[in-house]
Amino acid sequence: MKTSKWRKYQWMKQSDGLRPFLPETKRLTPGTMVDMVKRHQQVILKPVLGYKGRGVIQLSDLGHDTFEWHIKHKKIRSNGLPGLYDHFLHEYGHRRYLIQQKICLAEMDGCPFDFRVMVQRKSFQKDWHVTGKLAKVAAAPFVVTNYTKQMLPASQALSAVFGEETTVEIMQQLDQLALDVVRHIAPHDQEHRLFGLDIAVDTHGHLWIIEANTKPDIKMFRNLPDLHEYKTIRAYKRG
Repeated sequence: MKTSKWRKYQWMKQSDGLRPFLPETKRLTPGTMVDMVKRHQQVILKPVLGYKGRGVIQLSDLGHDTFEWHIKHKKIRSNGLPGLYDHFLHEYGHRRYLIQQKICLAEMDGCPFDFRVMVQRKSFQKDWHVTGKLAKVAAAPFVVTNYTKQMLPASQALSAVFGEETTVEIMQQLDQLALDVVRHIAPHDQEHRLFGLDIAVDTHGHLWIIEANTKPDIKMFRNLPDLHEYKTIRAYKRG
């Protein structure tokens, strides 16, 4: 049975250690939409049961009672804060959505990027291991990294933005955070031995947990120049 994004967010929010790495996230209602837009000016709307970035919308307050909706490569505008939710229902239907604080992602050549981190354990073993991580660079003009123009080693993306010394620190934090997330989620979701975590880094080098996937696509690791991580992920899946 597929576990919703909201359920996994609630599990993670129970952890004092994970809470500082979680963007504020709420179920989408008329009230939460107005409240979140007022406080954050820019938010992400995502389906509770969506995958591969489908249905993800960026909503921005442009000022002067004007708002911009950005989905895939399209942008449209609407007016009036009280009418935002009605506009959403009219344009995007009645699917259950979450509304999440938009993180100002670090960028390469003007394009935001985040990370996919794979965490696995072998059959009949309790220990979890980070088996692969890469950076997904969003293709312009998309706002989500599911529409990528490039996939590259995580360290390469970080060093291009933060330099070598800071990159070493963030890479260590990335591994530890990914393991902490899975160790917290896994007891609630014991059937899975493979988790794909989407973790972002902002312009200040702070990490943010975007979501945890229980059926991640491993084929993206074939895009890396070195296939060692892809082979490791496959070996863990078999074992």
